[in-house]
Amino acid sequence: MHKILFTDLGNVVLFFDRRRVASGLHALIPAKSIDDIDQIINKSAKGIALLEQFEVGEIASEHYREEIEKLLGAEIPAEDFWRAHTDLFTPNIAVLDLWKKLRAGGEVEKIIAVTDTDPVRLKAGLAMVESCGLTLDGAVASCAVGHRKPHPAMFSAALAAASVPASQCIFVDDNPAYTDAAAGMGIHAVCYRAREADAHELLFSELRHLGLSA
Repeated sequence: MHKILFTDLGNVVLFFDRRRVASGLHALIPAKSIDDIDQIINKSAKGIALLEQFEVGEIASEHYREEIEKLLGAEIPAEDFWRAHTDLFTPNIAVLDLWKKLRAGGEVEKIIAVTDTDPVRLKAGLAMVESCGLTLDGAVASCAVGHRKPHPAMFSAALAAASVPASQCIFVDDNPAYTDAAAGMGIHAVCYRAREADAHELLFSELRHLGLSA
């Protein structure tokens, strides 16, 4: 029996688009184009490094904001900055509804997020999931663990939160390197290829293969 469903947040239950963050910041810094802001915060070596540090808890939220402001050459009110920073999610209703169905039908006992993210986006993402009618039973986030997937520490933390053997858990993620890592620790893993046309059908098929009535 599978008691626990571990689910990624980004590109599984929530789609995300970091360019939307650049668009939001552009409204506050019109002198810079959306493309320029996107390059600076999302694609430059420094911008990527800062986000990675934020996502593993190496830097605090205000330090991250201040460093991004330096890169952009502009001061941004904190409330406006964080509003833009978290405005990247849209719900994946098909998967959200499926997770609700699996738990309501007793196919899984608990659903726990296992996600690489910073504490600010984690709060926003969980709030959006909740607003769509899915209350998660916990969240294991890189910002608390101190490592990102596919580091074994993430899956060890997830199993500790689940308090059941790996063989009773399923992990769904959109990154095959992450599902491979979970499988290497004995967790049943399914790669959800979110951007493919038949992504939902493939997900349902994989879950049925594991014995769930998806």
